[in-house]
Amino acid sequence: MATRRGVRYPAGADRKLLKTAHARTIKELETRFAAAHKTFLRDSEHKARALDKSMALLNVDRDQVKRAVGKQFASNFAYVRKTRRPPKRPLLRGHNPTRYAPYDFSWSGKNCGGIAICSTYGPNATNGEVGLDLGIYEAGGAAGGAYVGDWFFSQSEDTWSVSVQASVWGRALIEAAFGYASAYAGLQLFVREDSTDETFVITTDIYNNSADGFGFDLTNVDAYYSAQLYIPVHANTWYEVWGGAVQHAYAGGAIAGAACNFDMFIAPIVASGVVIF
Repeated sequence: MATRRGVRYPAGADRKLLKTAHARTIKELETRFAAAHKTFLRDSEHKARALDKSMALLNVDRDQVKRAVGKQFASNFAYVRKTRRPPKRPLLRGHNPTRYAPYDFSWSGKNCGGIAICSTYGPNATNGEVGLDLGIYEAGGAAGGAYVGDWFFSQSEDTWSVSVQASVWGRALIEAAFGYASAYAGLQLFVREDSTDETFVITTDIYNNSADGFGFDLTNVDAYYSAQLYIPVHANTWYEVWGGAVQHAYAGGAIAGAACNFDMFIAPIVASGVVIF
């Protein structure tokens, strides 16, 4: 499922041109998201099936495993789920070429895979909030992305330093007993040139962990993260610069659980020319 909200266009710009280019950007985001989710789900299912074969080889009784650790795993999952974000920090404000909320556009997409806990923070172009809350106990896989962004215009041939920063709060849990669980959260910088459709992407890991067979991890995050690129730009060309959250979670096997709950506020988004000597 994908969601896109209203777009704010720069004053004096060719709105028809930007509207067409922006539609192509949304299509690119949707295609990338679908491909990433498919790959993540396929890899996770292969790992979970391999563990099932190992259980059969060892004559492990699935019900016995659940009786041994099921209540504790459920308690761990409930503990993570009931924790909520502390009071939010005041929104950062600033001036160009550093862009702060409100932003020009937003987009989100998610594939919940039938799991019960699968919701999105924003995306809110007004305050820059993005993120997802994913939770799986015993079986399922989900993924999502939520972004906000701004238009930038290059007046000349140059090399830009492009970056995004986010205030991130979150909790992640993976737990498995003769199972497989994984969770991932990242801050992604996505830049697209509207004339040639060339894209530049980089993602900073916030959480990336898995439990193969047996394992447990509970991680709390309350920090700032950033992602940065250097890109060549062309004269008289518009660029879309997006900052967003990308997240995945999966659980399968005898008994496993995964939670990936991250709430982020994008601020700022920066795209500025640098001198190359």
